[in-house]
Amino acid sequence: MKDFFYRQDEARKKTAKLIILFAASILFTVFFVYIAITAVHQFTYYLKHYKNMSDAPVFWSTIRFITVSIITTGIIIGGAIYKIKDLKSGGRKVAEMLGGRRIVHGSTDLMEKKLINVVEEMAIASGIPVPDIYIMDDEGGINAFASGFNTQDAVICVTKGSITLLSRDELQGVIAHEFSHIFNGDTLINIRLIGLLHGILSISSLGEYMLSRIGKGSGYHSYRGSQGGLAFYALGIALFIIGYIGFFVSKIIKSAVSREREYLADASAVQFTRNPEGLGGALKKIAGLRQGSRIYSRQASLASHMYFSDGLDQSFLALMATHPPIEERIQRIDPYFNGVLPDIKPVQIPRPEPVKKAEPLIAVRKDAVKEVTGAAAIAIISTMGAPMKEHADKVKDMLSGLPEPVKDAARDPLSACALIYLLLSDGQKGMSEKQLQALQASESEGLLNEVTRLSEYSSSITPGTRLPLVELALPALRNLSPEQYLVFKDNVSLLTTADQNISIFEFMLKHLIFRHLAAYFIRTKTMAAQIYSVRGVSAECSIVLSVLARSGHDDNQKAEAAFKKGIQTLIQPDVQLNFLPVEECTFTGLDNALNKLDTTSPLIKKKLLVACIECMTFDKTIKVEESELFRAVADALGCPVPPWLLFQKRYSNS
Repeated sequence: MKDFFYRQDEARKKTAKLIILFAASILFTVFFVYIAITAVHQFTYYLKHYKNMSDAPVFWSTIRFITVSIITTGIIIGGAIYKIKDLKSGGRKVAEMLGGRRIVHGSTDLMEKKLINVVEEMAIASGIPVPDIYIMDDEGGINAFASGFNTQDAVICVTKGSITLLSRDELQGVIAHEFSHIFNGDTLINIRLIGLLHGILSISSLGEYMLSRIGKGSGYHSYRGSQGGLAFYALGIALFIIGYIGFFVSKIIKSAVSREREYLADASAVQFTRNPEGLGGALKKIAGLRQGSRIYSRQASLASHMYFSDGLDQSFLALMATHPPIEERIQRIDPYFNGVLPDIKPVQIPRPEPVKKAEPLIAVRKDAVKEVTGAAAIAIISTMGAPMKEHADKVKDMLSGLPEPVKDAARDPLSACALIYLLLSDGQKGMSEKQLQALQASESEGLLNEVTRLSEYSSSITPGTRLPLVELALPALRNLSPEQYLVFKDNVSLLTTADQNISIFEFMLKHLIFRHLAAYFIRTKTMAAQIYSVRGVSAECSIVLSVLARSGHDDNQKAEAAFKKGIQTLIQPDVQLNFLPVEECTFTGLDNALNKLDTTSPLIKKKLLVACIECMTFDKTIKVEESELFRAVADALGCPVPPWLLFQKRYSNS
């Protein structure tokens, strides 16, 4: 079975193929632009010198072709870069472009709560941050899409029709389908497709601009009647037509790529939910609804390849269809489908009501769980990017077991800050005096009172629920203002260093939170894989495995033995990996190493994570500190990991 890392590497290769196809499309456009310019040039010369054509310009000119190629390619690439930069906010920008409204996670609307619960359960079960959720209030059809450059800025957007007409199981099937696109790297490809299509369309936009300019000014009639004006007009028409032909060819490429991915996403969704009736039921309702999955936004065409189901009117050409026929998708999921479709009444689109925020109340528990056994924990590699139904079920049980005030607090921005502060408290007695003093200089009295009150509930939080709560709080923390974010960031740093001793959990929590919030508050660049050999990151692998080995073993000899077991998957003839002394195993060094390792290829990341698991399972016991450090490493590499301690029975020897 293809695992997460194989699919990520495959997505990278598909992106390379996509670039080749679009390069061919650009070459096609350049060639016809050259023909148009040459034809206009020759025609203009003919009008001036029709009595003497001995010096007429030749059809082929290398210099002219190079000049046209550079200018045309520059316009296309410039248009693509402009659009991709315009979408730098990632999934949020695309969702808002299509009329999406961001849901506040404390919403009291029953339909919205159903959607929030499904997304939260599936995100935590998958081991990725809970994405922001958007609803297209003006869309009564059944549709959805996932968008974003990566898991840090991914969003899930659904139509009003989806949350109104679909049951919980059907909605879960649709959301699982969209999560598959996130795991497989499709969301990044989708945004790049939007940019490339916009670039090709820039040629047509240039032609349209030329036609609009020729009609302006007092000398319009004389100019249009002149030879220069006629040439300008003819070139404008030619560029307009060529741009749309190139756009048409590019859409065929886009549609072919989209159709191929939809079958994979359907299969992954069924594997995740183990409920083919859910996804199949959603598809049948789309087929039975008169409006189907139609999206009426003016920008619907630009993002047509991103939807769960075809959001546009059916194309008269099969090559232009962005999705396989819906009957074929149903048949693959339900081989016994007899063609009978449910009769679904259209959704009446009401005006959205104001969203109420929950009261910022928190009650948190903490457990004294110290370790979880698990020599079989290596099986977790197969769950990365391919979560199973039992993961979602465990998360659902875990979330239902938490008091409502805890979940409400995680969904309110300021209370979420208090929750994170509480997670960083020292021991079972809550905030230490030093930690409280560290907060007093920057936080408001109201939040300080909240922290003090919450300290009464710091009897504990189980290791298995700490990370899910952090992930649950991320959407609320994204709603902080830039000023509040900076204060929050400084306070987390103060709390982690207040006792002059940063724990592995504190490092992991700080790294995880700010890695994912940086995409919202700081301009970050998405880095493509640059390193394809372990040799290029041998020093970084050494520090990761050394820190991990020492976190699980106090004895130096056992730690070194665990390290040596881990590096077996990384050893190559030209690779030197060294077990580092304690003084070199610093969190600063680890942080720098993780940043560089994030630029490696998916297959290198897989080797490193397998090495980490081999290192942790050396003594047949995985301590909480080890699992939390592993989670920080995997998250830094962009690899989704389900929360281990929730699933300890699956990965234990018992």
